[in-house]
Amino acid sequence: MRAKLLVIDQRHMFVGPFNLDGRSVALNTEIGVYFESPEHAMRLHKNPATTAPVEADQVVLNEDGDLEW
Repeated sequence: MRAKLLVIDQRHMFVGPFNLDGRSVALNTEIGVYFESPEHAMRLHKNPATTAPVEADQVVLNEDGDLEW
């Protein structure tokens, strides 16, 4: 299983295997948990390399302004 971890506005978080797209909403039986935790969200936002698993992907903007995994 691959879990997704999403931090929104350094306040809200989503954790789970559920894909965040329309197709998954219609077809998947997987679920996720959405919750408010400014403490955990801020900690993960500030230091993702030490608080997220080593295998986690991080999306950043490169020097050209493109998304890079």
